[in-house]
Amino acid sequence: LYMVPAPRPAVVFWRQALSLEEQRGFVDQALESGESGIIIPALLHGLRDKAPALFREASQQHWDSLDAEVRSRYEEAAFEDEAKVAQSRTGLEQLLDETTTELASWREQTAPRT
Repeated sequence: LYMVPAPRPAVVFWRQALSLEEQRGFVDQALESGESGIIIPALLHGLRDKAPALFREASQQHWDSLDAEVRSRYEEAAFEDEAKVAQSRTGLEQLLDETTTELASWREQTAPRT
């Protein structure tokens, strides 16, 4: 019974029926609220989730317009991240090999002798 959803209040149905103009009013009100540190990241998150192609295209256009010096900072961060990932991968592969060897040894030691 825990999987049966709770009944939704009327406000949920009202929000689902808002016109684009009414939705725009909410967005405008949110942007004017002075809470840009919360509102703008939330809007970007929504764009990324609900309109990924639009967000990707806009991001690419902005990236392409960046000065080479500005881009180099982000490229350096990506390079450093790639090195960290490679190091982590190597460490995990080594740990997996060691664990596999230990398991094989343990199985050999505990196997019934015939």
